[in-house]
Amino acid sequence: MKTGIVLGYGVFENNNQEYKDYLNWIADHLEKEDVEKLVLCGGKTNSEISISEAESIKNYLNELNPEFQNITLEDQ
Repeated sequence: MKTGIVLGYGVFENNNQEYKDYLNWIADHLEKEDVEKLVLCGGKTNSEISISEAESIKNYLNELNPEFQNITLEDQ
């Protein structure tokens, strides 16, 4: 099984174009590279936001590709 590891760098926000480009590239390459599983890494780094970096990435990737569900969050 081909597994991809995605490193977060802050909670994803839609207005951060550089972060969006990074996640769009990942979403585009899931199929191209036959990735079957993703591990999303990133903890709770902003006390003002209730979700982790990993969860914010998952939410965005699910918007782009709702069919891809084999995602593990490493948010500790």
